[in-house]
Amino acid sequence: MSLYVILETKPTIASVRDTAITSLKVDTNTLERRNLVVSKINIKSAFFWCLMSRLGYAVDNLSNIVMNGGALRSWVFDADYAREISELARTQTI
Repeated sequence: MSLYVILETKPTIASVRDTAITSLKVDTNTLERRNLVVSKINIKSAFFWCLMSRLGYAVDNLSNIVMNGGALRSWVFDADYAREISELARTQTI
């Protein structure tokens, strides 16, 4: 999976900050640009939160795999040990 992030330069926060509100038209333009910037920030933020959630799920999944692998190894070792003890008891009885 490839991840590409393109940060656009227009409109910038500086272009919103540097705009003097002198008329209703300029005020409307400024608000539209501000809304566009906020919208783009929200979209990028949602994307990164989604990505973080997916990575967190992957980490949890790998942790469970490691834990289950250790439990399985222990179970196999215990089964082998029990078999050997049973064989020892059988040969000593004979």
